[in-house]
Amino acid sequence: MKQLIESNKYGVEHALDMYASSYVTLPAEAIYEKEKLKQYKHIIDSCHIYIIGYLPEVEFKGAELIEHDLKLSFSVCGEDKDSTA
Repeated sequence: MKQLIESNKYGVEHALDMYASSYVTLPAEAIYEKEKLKQYKHIIDSCHIYIIGYLPEVEFKGAELIEHDLKLSFSVCGEDKDSTA
């Protein structure tokens, strides 16, 4: 199991399967906005599971049409990546 977790560079490459009768999904910074949280208080008071996932920094560099293919260029964590569709 440790190898499986370590082989995934970012936390979004996993899945959690569970049954929830209610839930709230918030970005991390929202937990500090007390006024906005009031509307979810009835759910938050019974929540006990927190998941924090890390995403890589992705910058779109451009697109290029090569004959009938579209080449998309990105920088992912400072490393250039191309994708052809």
